[in-house]
Amino acid sequence: MTRWQRMENIAIGAGLIFLGLLLLVDARYDYYTVTTLISLTMLIYGLRLLVYYFRMARLMVGGKRMLFRGVIAMDLGLYTYLITDVPRWYVMLYLIVINAFGAAANIVHAVQERRAEASAWKRDMAGGAAQIALSAVCLLSIRSIGVVVVVYCVGLLTTGITKVVSAFRKTEIVYVR
Repeated sequence: MTRWQRMENIAIGAGLIFLGLLLLVDARYDYYTVTTLISLTMLIYGLRLLVYYFRMARLMVGGKRMLFRGVIAMDLGLYTYLITDVPRWYVMLYLIVINAFGAAANIVHAVQERRAEASAWKRDMAGGAAQIALSAVCLLSIRSIGVVVVVYCVGLLTTGITKVVSAFRKTEIVYVR
């Protein structure tokens, strides 16, 4: 990881932590703010992936995966924006499915890393367990909108902390001869 990438991760992590704390502390921010932030984040992420695909990844092996990820992320962002006016328990179901899918992906990745005897499998397994816990909290309190804000804030805080910690982690430099 270059110095610029480290500074970028620290800045993004600090911003996510600040936003998570702001949403938790200030009661003015509610369901509509959270769904708008989720949709904007997904749209921007999808747009970044599409730009990356058209500028570079289309020439790479496996580059079409970036195209598909970008289209899916933009589609999820538009879908999230459209469900702000529907009954709010749909958003809870949406959060449950997204967290459960992320948990499954983290656990599968952790199992693969453990088979390869990598040391990072514990972090991925812990992340998967945390996302399962968030899904369970959403499922148990499916009618409460305050839980949507808290779950989103917890997600922002954990992502921000992970980005800041990963910026300070040492990376190996591999020389190819």
